[in-house]
Amino acid sequence: MRTDSADFEIFRHRISTIADEGSAVLAMVSSSPVASEANDCNVAIMDATGAAVAIGPGLNSHGTACMMTARYVASNYADNPGFGAGDMFIANDPYHCSPHQTCLAMVTPIMWEGELVAWVGAGIHLSDMGGPVPGQVSVGAQSIFQEALPFLPIRIVEGGKMRRDLEVEVVRRSRIPNQVSLDLRALIAACNRLGSRLEELLRARGAAVLTAVLADTAAYARAHLNQRLESVPDGVWESSVWLDYPEADRTTFYECRVRLTKTAGRRLLIDLSESSPQAPAVINCGEPGLIAGVLGAAMTTLGYGLPLCPEAILQVCEIRSTPGTFVHATWPAGCSKATTAASHAVREAVNLALGKMLLASPATETRAMAGCGGFLPVVDIDGTNQRGERFAAPLLDVALSVGYGGMIGKDGIDAAGSLGSPFASIANVEAYEYRYPILYLWRAHQPDSGGLGRYRGGRGVRMAIVPHRTDAPLAMVAHGLGTSLPSSLGLGGGQPGATTEFVVRRDSGTAEVLAGGRIPRREEELGGAPETLPGLARTALQRRDVLLLRNNGGGGIGDPLDREPQDVLHDLTIGAVSAGSARDDYGVVTTAGGIDPAATDARRTKLRAERAAPGSVVGDGAAACAGCGSASLRERTMSLGALGQLVVPHGAASFEASILLCASCGRQRDVRLRESASSGPAGTAR
Repeated sequence: MRTDSADFEIFRHRISTIADEGSAVLAMVSSSPVASEANDCNVAIMDATGAAVAIGPGLNSHGTACMMTARYVASNYADNPGFGAGDMFIANDPYHCSPHQTCLAMVTPIMWEGELVAWVGAGIHLSDMGGPVPGQVSVGAQSIFQEALPFLPIRIVEGGKMRRDLEVEVVRRSRIPNQVSLDLRALIAACNRLGSRLEELLRARGAAVLTAVLADTAAYARAHLNQRLESVPDGVWESSVWLDYPEADRTTFYECRVRLTKTAGRRLLIDLSESSPQAPAVINCGEPGLIAGVLGAAMTTLGYGLPLCPEAILQVCEIRSTPGTFVHATWPAGCSKATTAASHAVREAVNLALGKMLLASPATETRAMAGCGGFLPVVDIDGTNQRGERFAAPLLDVALSVGYGGMIGKDGIDAAGSLGSPFASIANVEAYEYRYPILYLWRAHQPDSGGLGRYRGGRGVRMAIVPHRTDAPLAMVAHGLGTSLPSSLGLGGGQPGATTEFVVRRDSGTAEVLAGGRIPRREEELGGAPETLPGLARTALQRRDVLLLRNNGGGGIGDPLDREPQDVLHDLTIGAVSAGSARDDYGVVTTAGGIDPAATDARRTKLRAERAAPGSVVGDGAAACAGCGSASLRERTMSLGALGQLVVPHGAASFEASILLCASCGRQRDVRLRESASSGPAGTAR
């Protein structure tokens, strides 16, 4: 450590506080609910090389974008056009800078006595950046040229003054130029605040101290990560997450395959090179999205309690990938939905692989977490609001209220947020209803959405929305992959959380119910003809339509039949599970007085006996069974719909569940998704 220990503690916390302050400025100046309510924005403080030493508490992908953008500017623009004090560069290129085109990153160099000493940056999700479809997802695109067009870094602020010609060029692309113009100023304000705070430190202590503190902060976090990894035995762990991409007349399945290798006591190799080839457009991510996905999982699963330091994670983890795959796409593949598609597949798969690694040691097993929220669903709406103004908006409450995965000793968190973002949140319904011409009928936890397990996954959310105070149709893009098969998987014998679902009830009777002075609370009260949408759909909401949607629950951990009956009874009491799930999935029989112990034992004995049906012996597991000590495994296959009350796949007949059981006692050891042997590879990207 190059900093005096007392100074280091003071200044590393000061750096973290500066990042928090910059994030707050960014959210408040923007005023967009994307930033001010959901915190879909962030800032980064970087050293002179562009290494991200500290990020704020928003979505980590924006911190990654700042890092990538600063490094691009430093590597390519040092001589022409050059950069200096007061210069700011923006970019949204998904191959070199940003996770996708509707995330805008801005960076500025911090100069001191004529020398570059650091970079700071800010990133934000914009509601619309042009392209053929309002919002972020260019439904039907076949290349990036049919999406919102990206741009590499441009110097939009020169010597402290915004260039009007470039501002006009950026905001002209959007259907909501006034909001984008304000978002630009929010980015500038955040960078200015970060820069001014670092300059205070520079005036007080000089460049050498700042440089040392940044280096020592990364070294401090890396040392703690190394110490944690020493508690885990060397080994190899694999995981897969399948992304279902509905196109014009078929759904194609893309596999994000992770092979995690721990060697030399403290080094991790995260290998995604065997993932599926890239799609033409929409769902891919470039290198920025790939790195953001890895960081989102690793900073949460391994970096708990440490500074939010991406650089430390990248020093411990080597990321290996194959250009041309959907998790490391090459030009000109489209990436408009990257953050909630390929990048999130990386995040989920890496989290699962890390969870398997942590389960391998008693010292770390309580830190393992099952799948978290799958592919975060979003609804983009566009039209004229109740004040006669053009608007375009992503409704992020359905994306940021998914369930977290179960952990050893505790159930998953209900409606938790986004993995890798401490401050991700959802807007109050009143905030959306004030800004946009919509009315919420309900937003509530969804029973049976958490994955089954000894410790269940956290619940997701169900919502119902109607157009309100407008006669004009609302254009809508619903994009929530994970409708065709579950995407928040379990660990250690736990089962996946609920699938996503979008339903529109056309020409409902909601208006009549409301006119009668009553708010409908159940779908059965709405009337109308239900239309189930695929996971990516462009449609419109008419005045009498109701949008119903359900997001993902978290995955469970451990065998569901090992769950304490009293925990199941508590779930029944709070509405987390239904009576049918308690009986059929958990084997718990209740009476008016509570648990019926004898009937429960009989029920569980019967369910375990059913598991004893013939199945293939598949060899020994990586660890002995916690129940009987046997390492021998037996495999059973079943339909995906048998995995839970709300695992209701739409159009995934080509997939099945592979259940690995202890060959001796029948305890569930692992649950995997795979292509059905009888269906062949049709519809799968290879």
